[in-house]
Amino acid sequence: MKLGRNLILIVAVMAIAGCGKKGMRKKAGLKLGKMSVPVTTATAKMGSVRQVLEVGGAVKAFKELNIVPDIPGRIKQIMVREGDLVKKGDVLAVLDTKQVRIQLRQAVSAVSAAKAQFDNAKKQLARTKQLYRRGASTKQQLDSITAGFRAAKANLSRAMAAKALAMHSIDVSTMKAPFDGMITGKFKDPGDMINPLSLSVSPLVPGGVVRVAQLDRVLVDVFVSDRDWAWIKKGMPAYIRVDTWKGHVFVGKVTKTAPAANAMSRTFKIEVTVPNPGVKLRPGMYARINIVHKVQKGVVVPLDALVKRAGRFIVFTIKDNIAHLHEVTVGLRNDKKAIIMKGINAGDTVVVQGNIALREGTPIRIMERLGAPTKTRKATSTGQDQ
Repeated sequence: MKLGRNLILIVAVMAIAGCGKKGMRKKAGLKLGKMSVPVTTATAKMGSVRQVLEVGGAVKAFKELNIVPDIPGRIKQIMVREGDLVKKGDVLAVLDTKQVRIQLRQAVSAVSAAKAQFDNAKKQLARTKQLYRRGASTKQQLDSITAGFRAAKANLSRAMAAKALAMHSIDVSTMKAPFDGMITGKFKDPGDMINPLSLSVSPLVPGGVVRVAQLDRVLVDVFVSDRDWAWIKKGMPAYIRVDTWKGHVFVGKVTKTAPAANAMSRTFKIEVTVPNPGVKLRPGMYARINIVHKVQKGVVVPLDALVKRAGRFIVFTIKDNIAHLHEVTVGLRNDKKAIIMKGINAGDTVVVQGNIALREGTPIRIMERLGAPTKTRKATSTGQDQ
């Protein structure tokens, strides 16, 4: 009897133990089934998406000119330095005109002498014509006086031309700014000789005394494929950014499109003109140019909210910490966001990270809400370092 009671007790204890393990397994399985997936979310909002072509190019002056005198000579003085801003008509440099001024005085004297000879020849011709009409002079005498008059007239013309040339030489020896701009190069020094007929044509050896660049507006040349060239038109807005002025956007427009592609690169040249108040953009700066292709308005979500499965796009929304799958129709996209034309509404909370393995009904745990205002803790002052 005692053995029987012990056996019944052992069986009862094992049954109780078995029931306990089964209950623990059931409880553990319940917890496992309710395990949530950590995700990051954002709110779908009404907005617009722009499809933009981004290309790079170098800034260059709208107009640039090397200042060269019309005549050879020695440079007497240069009034400007690199970086100086100049106005149209400002004197930039002058040549030594001592020799030319001597030539001008000689020319003035020669004109006076030639004028006196011309006036005398003119009077003689008038008297001879009167005598010839009265028969007091021969035809041979009239022809001789007429020839002398013509020679005096030609001599006066030569003297006046020599005077005009000397005056022109003095005038062009003063080099002036042809337009408002900035001095972007200085290639000569006072005392150097310069001859416009023997200047180098190599771009590596600039000619001239100084270079003036018009910078109140600048140009940016970019090269695009034939696919992009097809939709780029004159007058389209272009947005320019440079590293020097971070956060600042310069607004220009397309002013020229090449009619043919470059034979080597098979790309088309596009010229963008950019207003440049304050001369912030300088020649040689690397620029990033955005030209807007298309704009579409609608419900906007971050691009990462889109998941592609079996050739279709889906978006997961969150309600009561449960993921819900929506098949959506996608409109215009760029590298940051997308237009949802059908499938979800503005105001829906969408999953942007952690959505790859989600399924309909998956429990989720929101770790971060993109675009939500951050809460700041108020600091307390205790008089001691915390």
